Amino acid sequence: MQFQCSISKLSKAGHASPLTLHNRHARCLQNRLNLLLWLVNNGVTGVGTEDSKVALYEDGQGDRGVIAVEDIPAGYQLLRAPLRLAITDVMEEEEQQQLVGQGALWQDRLVAKLLQQVQAGRESPWHPYLQALPKAVPSALESFSNADAAAVQLPTAVAAIRGHADKMAASWQSCRPDSIGGADLQTYRWAHSVVMSRTFGNAAQGGGIGVRMLVPLIDMLNHAGDETGGLLSEPATARDNVRWDVVSPDNSPSSCWEMVLSSTQAIPADSPLLLSYFEGGNDEFLLHYGFVPPSNPHDTVQLFSSITEALEHLWQQDIRQGQAAADLSPLYKQALDAGLAALQEELAAAADGLEGASWGPLLDALEPIKVVSGSRVSGSLIAALEVLKHGDMAAVEAAVAGLAWQQLAALDSSLLSDLALLVADAHVAGDGEAVQLFGKLLRHYAQVVIPDAAVRTAVKFRTNKKMLLMDVCVAAGVPRAVLQQFQAAASGSGGTLSTCHALPWQQASSA
Repeated sequence: MQFQCSISKLSKAGHASPLTLHNRHARCLQNRLNLLLWLVNNGVTGVGTEDSKVALYEDGQGDRGVIAVEDIPAGYQLLRAPLRLAITDVMEEEEQQQLVGQGALWQDRLVAKLLQQVQAGRESPWHPYLQALPKAVPSALESFSNADAAAVQLPTAVAAIRGHADKMAASWQSCRPDSIGGADLQTYRWAHSVVMSRTFGNAAQGGGIGVRMLVPLIDMLNHAGDETGGLLSEPATARDNVRWDVVSPDNSPSSCWEMVLSSTQAIPADSPLLLSYFEGGNDEFLLHYGFVPPSNPHDTVQLFSSITEALEHLWQQDIRQGQAAADLSPLYKQALDAGLAALQEELAAAADGLEGASWGPLLDALEPIKVVSGSRVSGSLIAALEVLKHGDMAAVEAAVAGLAWQQLAALDSSLLSDLALLVADAHVAGDGEAVQLFGKLLRHYAQVVIPDAAVRTAVKFRTNKKMLLMDVCVAAGVPRAVLQQFQAAASGSGGTLSTCHALPWQQASSA
């Protein structure tokens, strides 16, 4: 599928007047007006005219999106954008060879095409769109320092942030300057963040993704996906209120390929249009989008990179506890076989119905040993542990809990201190919804960790002492960065709430 058509440049003689920006929620920026005029001149419908039901907005904090200016019923077609306006990853063989070479990843192709247009400046037919793109993307890839990455704490996430930054630098150095519009490293990273955070992927006929594309206007919608009521064990509700579909020329009133945006539920006036970017873990949201969806039921925590690594860890534990390697070897071989067989079954089930599906991406997704919502873990680990624990499911559950606790205890701050910080930050920001959410979580986990009055009294006692000490530091003008380092060091020093109680399986093992 290719979308090859001419694009009109910005013209003040167009029919896009009056242009609509939602004054109650937005400030009228010139590049927004230029973008609207360009969109309407090039066949986009549903925005930019007096009868439009939606408008662009930008609030005082710089947050941007698309908002309903009147009540919208479910099933209403809101926007239609001709796909000749899209910047796609499709390249002719000669163009690909000149810019990125054969075998280049889709994001490399899109980054190269985007930077070529940026270099063209006002000569680019996409100039109004390019001017309206954010000047900085708050993704971890673009904006996180080493200290910011360290604050994430989870080893796999920290490694991913730093590893992607290193890959970006190496990728930029390997590019010919003319193939990326002469972009410096900062601009190259910006383009990569734009591509990774704003690209739509149209489904291919045989499964997987066909064409990937940046679609002006539609890519301005903000994200909302599945959310629980706060606790990840609670039922999830879909928060998005629109969907997009690619429509062929045969089904389009303009007889061209279009992306159509429709409401999936009734949208009240003054409400933002919200699109689910994808349903997945928070790692990718942090890395490429720069935000973390609240109460995301699809989030995961990686315990090990594979069942082999998990069994190696458990083997070392058993050896340290005095068990003989000769006695353990047959049992661990059976456990590995069981874990690999379970993984094979998961791969086969995931590939079922995907015509010509590659097992590589599926293996990348399923091979790591992960914890998911509902207190569930990867099936390959459960299968292996059933062998090691001779079918005793209580012992299997205790072993899984022990692995989770080891990772939790290795982090630099406690869960309660993190939640308390989020509650305080929400209070300062005046965000009542966040105060309610994080307050609920703090109350729940405080009851888990502090089950009796004696500990609660002890915490009140030491909190007042810490307030006195902190006040001295604040009064002396100790920089915030230093105070944050002190707090992190204190949280990881063994003085957290979690040290006040042995966990049930620790009590059982020490008895």
